[in-house]
Amino acid sequence: KYYNLRHDISYKTEKLDLVRIRENLIFKKYGSTVEESNGKKVKGRIGFNRSFLVNTYYPLYSTFFSELGFEPVLPDIPSKRGIEKKGAAFCFPGELAHGFFHSLLNSEQPLSFIFLPHFKAIPSETKGLSSQVCPFVQGETFYLRTTFKQQIKEAEQKGTTILAPLLDFSEGFEKAGIPFIKTAIQ
Repeated sequence: KYYNLRHDISYKTEKLDLVRIRENLIFKKYGSTVEESNGKKVKGRIGFNRSFLVNTYYPLYSTFFSELGFEPVLPDIPSKRGIEKKGAAFCFPGELAHGFFHSLLNSEQPLSFIFLPHFKAIPSETKGLSSQVCPFVQGETFYLRTTFKQQIKEAEQKGTTILAPLLDFSEGFEKAGIPFIKTAIQ
């Protein structure tokens, strides 16, 4: 910093914010909406918890459900009340998962579905090895459903359905299509 000041060097810091650049790529550039899906009529809205692997696989999820006619919805900010509801100590991303899920459950416009997959593994670059995800990522479906049991029950009474397929990408994305097909049938 001081070297730059002394030598009158300046940078456009927004170009150096790689987290924001990645976020824009995942959620804006490559994320899909119903309007982009051949002008299909919106059948409903589907919420995605802005947590863990959604930050990587959102383009896949949003494109899949947009093609089915559902408008993807992401919570903008995590609810402080949701974070406070966690029943145990969690890492910061786990706390955010609670906050964002609470925000989804309290969306102003009702959701038809909330997609909350149970993630087992992701593809590995090393042939013959799978990459198991963190236990907090694997268990997200379960601990959020336990923590927000009453709010989920209320949302279900209003017509929201929780979709929680088991996703295992360890053998590649092509072989993981069956859970998506079963989810689409629901």
